[in-house]
Amino acid sequence: RLSLCYERSGDLVKAIDSSLEALKIKPRRVFHLIRLGDLYQKNKQFDNAKRYYNIALEIEPDNQLIRERLKNAQ
Repeated sequence: RLSLCYERSGDLVKAIDSSLEALKIKPRRVFHLIRLGDLYQKNKQFDNAKRYYNIALEIEPDNQLIRERLKNAQ
């Protein structure tokens, strides 16, 4: 949850980096993919946000939360 600490301190770049490291350990963990999408969205990197939401959606195609986040990624 290091990325959450970075996010709360306002350092979105370090939060993203930390989440990317977590994703390396568990690359198919939907939580990490959504978290990255959320962080990129917050950092106004919408293409990256959509990329990670889409990867999460490939793993869990019926997940309505992911669909909603993807729809709002702009």
